[in-house]
Amino acid sequence: MNKRISYLLFFGTFLFGSMQAAALPSLGIDSCLAMAVKHFPLSRQQGILSKALPYSLDNLSKGYLPQVQVLGAATWQSEVTRLPFTLPNMQVQGLSKDQYRLYAELNQGLTDMVLIKDQKQQAKHLWEVEKQKNEVELYATRERVAQLYFGILLLQQQCVQQDLYKKDLSTQRERLQVAYTQGTLLRSQVLQMDAERISCEEKITELQSALQSYRVMLGAFINQSLDEHTVLEWPVLPETYTGNFRPELKLFELQSSLVPLQEQLLRNKNLPRLNLFAQGGYGRPALNMLNNDFRSYFVGGLRLQWNLSGWYTYRRDWALLELNMESVEVQKAVFLFNHRLKESQLQAEREKAKQLMQQDEELLKVRTQIKEGVQQQVQLGTATASDLILSMDAEDKARTLLLLHKLQWLMNQYSLKIHTGN
Repeated sequence: MNKRISYLLFFGTFLFGSMQAAALPSLGIDSCLAMAVKHFPLSRQQGILSKALPYSLDNLSKGYLPQVQVLGAATWQSEVTRLPFTLPNMQVQGLSKDQYRLYAELNQGLTDMVLIKDQKQQAKHLWEVEKQKNEVELYATRERVAQLYFGILLLQQQCVQQDLYKKDLSTQRERLQVAYTQGTLLRSQVLQMDAERISCEEKITELQSALQSYRVMLGAFINQSLDEHTVLEWPVLPETYTGNFRPELKLFELQSSLVPLQEQLLRNKNLPRLNLFAQGGYGRPALNMLNNDFRSYFVGGLRLQWNLSGWYTYRRDWALLELNMESVEVQKAVFLFNHRLKESQLQAEREKAKQLMQQDEELLKVRTQIKEGVQQQVQLGTATASDLILSMDAEDKARTLLLLHKLQWLMNQYSLKIHTGN
């Protein structure tokens, strides 16, 4: 009957604890990274860039419309056109030296449409480049968030280990107190256990303070309020990652593909330009240079323009674009070189942590056996409380090392995930 009641109490406690755990808010590392990217101030830059692109394209599209300009001039000249002869019985009035003209001119480009198309393609591509640069900067926040996340996991587990160590100290103190009451143990040995318990409580206080600081920093990144009830889930990750999907690679690709567009635009800028024009105005003289009266006038036609001065720097501009292409390739090679080095380092650290975990498990077993042996010796009076505290402390350090190396291995796994862009 007693066994049944014990089982019922055990399962009742287990179910109650499970319900409490289910009710607690929980966070996964992937959801933390997504929220951090969403709420990071730099993410607003994406919206700004998206709003700016339509304005740029719309401004360039206005180049398809006729271009209108109004011009005016009032001049005085020292000499005017005169007939080199005189006619009998006829007096020809000469032109005034002060002349006036106010006119409007309308130009409709014909070949500019190709140039505007190139400019719009370049504007879209530049927008893609700036957007990807923003993605690269946002990606860097992932490492900071991951470090905070695993830091909280480590501190939480260290607090748990210290609580277990404190309970173990309390248990051992009760045994020593019994021995002291029976007169087989000195009071100083019980006091040594009390001193170790106080030292353990100080460590717990330090860990909880650091844990709160980490929670505040992680909460600032994800725009959430984290407290001691927030449960951080342990990530489940594969042991290997294949491929490299870092956003920097796409940025290098976009920068490289921008150079041909710039070369095409440079080439088209130096070609002859053909446009229709119409000009209408009012002035003195008008089109008839022999008439000195104010008159309106109109003229229209086809105009060819070719700015040959652009060819002065054409070869150098082309060479600069080619150098830009080479610079992008160099930056990509440097990035891949450093990427491979860090990946090798992370893989080596992962294997190291894996081996240390195996050794820690063996060490913990030995330290536990030593502690149990010292406990028996204390009961027999052949060992002191100091010996017991040393053995307990050694067991606690071995357990903490095992936990630390487990988290290091897990963090190295996630660092590889972030490093490879998976």
